[in-house]
Amino acid sequence: MPNGAGTIAALFNRQSALASQDVTGLVNTGLTNWYHTLTFLSDRLFDDDGIVGTLETPTFSSTTGWYIIVVTWPSGGAALERFHHVYQTTPAGWTHSPSAANNGGTRAGPGTSVGAWRIGFMGDNNHTSSTYYALVAAWAGVALSDAQCAELSVNNKTSDWWNNSGGNPTLLIECNTSTPVDIGANPSTFSSIGGLTLTGADPTWTFDGRGTGAAAIDANVKKFPKSIMRSL
Repeated sequence: MPNGAGTIAALFNRQSALASQDVTGLVNTGLTNWYHTLTFLSDRLFDDDGIVGTLETPTFSSTTGWYIIVVTWPSGGAALERFHHVYQTTPAGWTHSPSAANNGGTRAGPGTSVGAWRIGFMGDNNHTSSTYYALVAAWAGVALSDAQCAELSVNNKTSDWWNNSGGNPTLLIECNTSTPVDIGANPSTFSSIGGLTLTGADPTWTFDGRGTGAAAIDANVKKFPKSIMRSL
């Protein structure tokens, strides 16, 4: 992620209303620093940005199940980030809320030789319950608007994320194979995986990639209690 605007989004199954759970984001390979990561911290969304971290205002539902969750931040100077979520299991409208604290300013990422995109455990907010990840994406240099975030759930398919009016995501990973492939505009390279099983509580979702091939409903969304790591 550049030292500027950005967006991170995930289709994620929340198994516990109380646990702090890492979802996805950019870290250094030693797990000693992270640059933007989308996380649950109790009953709110959290960007563990490695400076001060930012929490959303307390609007998140405690319901378990599938959510689309998003964090966006603008470019230039210190600013409030914005959090977005919808209960994808039974969608009834998006919630958009600002962070409760200033993010401390823009920050450069770790660089290609010492950085990795991870899905799952970032190094601090682990979780003991089964946790499911179906889809993650990042837009480097673009903070999606509220309306553009809402586009992510219009048809419940991956190609809607690729074709978002805010532009193609830099990183886009469907978590429905044992060796996930980044199909984003500037794709990362698969590195390693841990804790993968082939069982999961499936979302109602069409995993059609960029929309260029035949659509398919996946029957085995994967469970990642540890993490996937992808080199940049």
